[in-house]
Amino acid sequence: YQRRVRGMEGRGSSSRHWRGRKNSSSYSRRYPSGPGRDFRPTRTPSDSSGAVDEKELSLNNSLIRVGDGVTNLESTLTVLHELLAEDIKVHKNIIFDTMFKCVLALPTKTGIYGTLVGLLNLSNNELGKEVVERVREEFQVALKRLELYNIKFLLRFLGELYNAHVIDAKSLIDTYGIALKVIEAEEKIPWSYCDFFSFVMMVSLPFVAPKLFKSHSEDLERILKALGDYVQKRDKTIDKITCVFPFLPPQPSAIELAYQSLLKQKANGWPLLDVIPAPHRYFETKLEESIEHPFPSQELTLPWLNTAIAGGLGEQSIPVYLALFPETSVLTDIPPERILISDLIIDILYFFNQNRALAVKILSSLNIKENSDILFVETIFSQMFRLPRPPFRHLYY
Repeated sequence: YQRRVRGMEGRGSSSRHWRGRKNSSSYSRRYPSGPGRDFRPTRTPSDSSGAVDEKELSLNNSLIRVGDGVTNLESTLTVLHELLAEDIKVHKNIIFDTMFKCVLALPTKTGIYGTLVGLLNLSNNELGKEVVERVREEFQVALKRLELYNIKFLLRFLGELYNAHVIDAKSLIDTYGIALKVIEAEEKIPWSYCDFFSFVMMVSLPFVAPKLFKSHSEDLERILKALGDYVQKRDKTIDKITCVFPFLPPQPSAIELAYQSLLKQKANGWPLLDVIPAPHRYFETKLEESIEHPFPSQELTLPWLNTAIAGGLGEQSIPVYLALFPETSVLTDIPPERILISDLIIDILYFFNQNRALAVKILSSLNIKENSDILFVETIFSQMFRLPRPPFRHLYY
């Protein structure tokens, strides 16, 4: 488990989202082990033998493994919260460092860490305030460096902090406004930037839409309309190589499919999708008593937005989806969770490529009601479109 993400640097273009940060003094203090995603404790040992504090190792392991193979997640989170609340005065740095590493590398557990922060904020609102400030710092670096995966996961984490009553609704909506600024600047920047930020919003909204719909339906509708306007005016040129079956209509882009998914969720009253675990629901009554903090989204800047940008993002900004089975083609009647599940599969394959057995274990834990084998096959085969500059060895393709 401790080795699950070692060796991720040096994989070509895929490590781009970490480049440029290791020379930062704040980054070096926070992650002195280097640019790879290593979950080991990084604080200086307190004794001359070089041994890492056993308590820190225990906290580290508890945060990484939380939720793995448990049948009662509510009880597990309650026990872990009590453990963290007891030790956070002495081991706050290792707890926060490990938690943020997990947020940026364990895409299926974002809700768990958001709920843990919510419980910590309930017992000590200053801790919640510190986490919100840490998110702002990480988000600013990710936006400045265009660290695509970090941008997506931090936006999702912000949504889970909203679900857990750590930040208020206005803060989340204003943060979505950052992505809308990029979309509205479509004439100034390459289309791949607009596609990426619109797609990130579309796969983040299902995590928060059920709650936003109850109290801020007008803001949710405004965001959806802005996304719809972009979908309508973007380039709809079809790449014929994605047309698997000549007797079916051309394959829509991932942007169009994701937007169709949101429209179906809206028509159904924005239900919580089965694939989203939403552990905050176990503690909703308690968390409602929390002090919510403002997230200073106005301090986030996009230094590249008003400058001349040559070329695109340098890597595939949004995925390509294939419909390989005509009888269950996504072209005919796409389930609302189809895009979200495929996006999670791609994230899991990306971060756990070093350990195929663990990747399969995590994939099998996804709550997919039907056609899971077809979803896996279509998503995995669609990764061939990462060629000729894939993030992993050509042998895999």
